[in-house]
Amino acid sequence: MQVSPVFEKIFGANPSLRNVEIEQLISYSLYKIAKRKFCSDFKEREKRDPSEKEKLDFAHSMCEGDMLDRFTAQAEDFLIGYATSWIDSETPHIINDSVAKRVEEIKHIIPVELEKQKNAFIAETTRTNNFTRQLLLGTLSSILVTFLMIILVTAIYIFGIDLIDGLESIINGIESRSKP
Repeated sequence: MQVSPVFEKIFGANPSLRNVEIEQLISYSLYKIAKRKFCSDFKEREKRDPSEKEKLDFAHSMCEGDMLDRFTAQAEDFLIGYATSWIDSETPHIINDSVAKRVEEIKHIIPVELEKQKNAFIAETTRTNNFTRQLLLGTLSSILVTFLMIILVTAIYIFGIDLIDGLESIINGIESRSKP
């Protein structure tokens, strides 16, 4: 049995499964399709199956020129087309999965952010309440001090500078009024 020269041209003299690439497998499959077509056309035209020599001649003719390069180019085009169609068909799933994943990530972030906003609002409200309370206390203390100052000024006006004399006159005035 003779080995096809096409096989050796595509895969090399000693191929191993570790060195075989998908393009080589597809190229060889395209060659086998062309060989089957050759055999069926030959049988239709000659009314008999091609001999082993005729099949080998066909294989040699495939090795001449750029026929094997065409098979390789067709294999690459096939793989590119397959990859493109796979990417096109999977893109919606990839997008949906990535959106779902992002939503899951955001779901955990939103409560944290809401908690931060709530705490910031409470802190701002507390700060505002503290300011309002301080303003109210400051105003009340100012009114109280002002009232005390008015009383002090009035007392000085009535009694003069000497408060002890003023107190004695008040006490004497109360005692003189109580005596008939």
